Amino acid sequence: MKRYLTALTVIVLVLCGMVSVAAAADYAGSTTTTTSTPQIVTAEGLLSGVDLPNNSLKVTDSTGKIWNLAIDPKATTAWKGNQPLTLSQLKIGERVKVRCTSKEGKQICKSIEVSQ
Repeated sequence: MKRYLTALTVIVLVLCGMVSVAAAADYAGSTTTTTSTPQIVTAEGLLSGVDLPNNSLKVTDSTGKIWNLAIDPKATTAWKGNQPLTLSQLKIGERVKVRCTSKEGKQICKSIEVSQ
């Protein structure tokens, strides 16, 4: 009788362990599909490209890294000192500081500050 109870206990523990592993794997799989929260990214450098038809711009920082950034014509603001600028007034070669949100690997500019 003791052997039977021991064998039954082992089988129940093994089955419980398998259910726990399967539930944990299912839970882990569901957490990887959630979207990440946006993070603020700031880049400073020279404006090296403006492509308004494709809503993008490029900034080259002091290390030579080129930042490919998206712009939203309705939401991105540009400033030079206290003066607002239109995106079409941005000039290649100007020193800029951009603040973007980064979500799922894409940076979308919220503000562009042109140095005076």
